[in-house]
Amino acid sequence: SWRTHILDLSAADRWEDAASFFQKQIDRISSARMDPEPSLHSCLAACLRRAGQIERAEAQDQIVDTLALGNDAIEIANGYAYGGDYPRAAEWWARAARQNEPGSQLFTIALKLHSTMLVEQGKWKEFAAVSEVNAQRTASVESNNFAPLAGLRLRLQADLGRALSILKTDRTKAVAM
Repeated sequence: SWRTHILDLSAADRWEDAASFFQKQIDRISSARMDPEPSLHSCLAACLRRAGQIERAEAQDQIVDTLALGNDAIEIANGYAYGGDYPRAAEWWARAARQNEPGSQLFTIALKLHSTMLVEQGKWKEFAAVSEVNAQRTASVESNNFAPLAGLRLRLQADLGRALSILKTDRTKAVAM
């Protein structure tokens, strides 16, 4: 399938070929008088950036920003992540968390991806806040499948993020926390 093909191209570090593939997809869809998904443009931007074509990548970033709608944010982030552009992917996962309904599955997915990136970036205060939201949402009355062990893990994540955010300034309090 085409998905396997682009994964093979990325694994082989053939970013120009991957960019060409995405450009052809965008052109094919556009020639059919349809609008390509913004995520195709984010994939193209990430590939172009990896291929060293920064100006062309920035042009695609602008297209993504113009076309993006609320529910597109996760797919756009995944497109950037495909090309290893995790800083941009992180911005879009955060945007997806902000734009989706807290009870929706998209919100849950976006929150998990966003919190993972916050850990990678060492943004402990933000990680604590996101984990707190996730813990409260999971423990809420609206949550049908509340697993106590999963709830404890989320509670621990929130406390851990809070402790790590003060570790440099108050080690004793952080360890106690």
